[in-house]
Amino acid sequence: MSLRWLPYLSTRRVLAIYGRNSFLDPRSGWISDWLEHHAGQAEETGARSDDALIERSLLIMLVLSVGLVLLTLQLDRDLGKADQTLHQAHVEVADLLLSTQKMEKLVENLHAMASLSSAPAAASLAAPAAQIVDQAEEAGSVEPRLTRQEIEEIVRGAAAQHGLPFSWLAAQITVESGWDPTAISPTSDYGLAQIHLSAHKITPEEAFNPEFAADWMAGTMARYFRRYGTFREALRRYQCGEEGARHFDCGAGYAQKVLSLIPD
Repeated sequence: MSLRWLPYLSTRRVLAIYGRNSFLDPRSGWISDWLEHHAGQAEETGARSDDALIERSLLIMLVLSVGLVLLTLQLDRDLGKADQTLHQAHVEVADLLLSTQKMEKLVENLHAMASLSSAPAAASLAAPAAQIVDQAEEAGSVEPRLTRQEIEEIVRGAAAQHGLPFSWLAAQITVESGWDPTAISPTSDYGLAQIHLSAHKITPEEAFNPEFAADWMAGTMARYFRRYGTFREALRRYQCGEEGARHFDCGAGYAQKVLSLIPD
């Protein structure tokens, strides 16, 4: 029970027990008048307090409702802005992918042009390459010309030694040199693994040696595979180097070509 009703109840109780005709007469007349007056004021004050309390409650509910509506509108605006931002991001990503595809086509065209322009140079290098191999065979630094089956056995042993599947290296060698230990590319990559001599400080005799080339390729690919987690990423590093693959999307086409030759 609320304490504001205490004066009202107490005065009513007093009037009920000690009326005008009680033993307090005649002096009690003014007391009963005062008590009645006070009881009336208390009752009126209580009613006004209830009305004020209801009004305050309604006002609070109105303020909360308005605040909730405003918050909902703000959330709707924020969600609309977020949707616009996401749509713009999708558009930018699509443009970036399109630009990347155009760049890849441009690079392929440049490679094709370089291959055509370098064909005479490659032909002129073929004779020195054969001479180097012949000299190396005569000196005993490389074994005599091997058959495809013998080269495959060498590659299989190198793959097993470095913990890689033979099919991975077989597909890579098919793309690199076509299993030709004397191959020389227009960009001066030598041997079975197409090693760039100046970049890796390797001699032509070493690059033309199938055993050395297979072991070098298997060791390099195993190191990249452990470091970057997938054979695709290892292929990109083999083609472009670690710096080139880190800063550009280099070697993606080369990696896809090799992976397409690996049986499921």
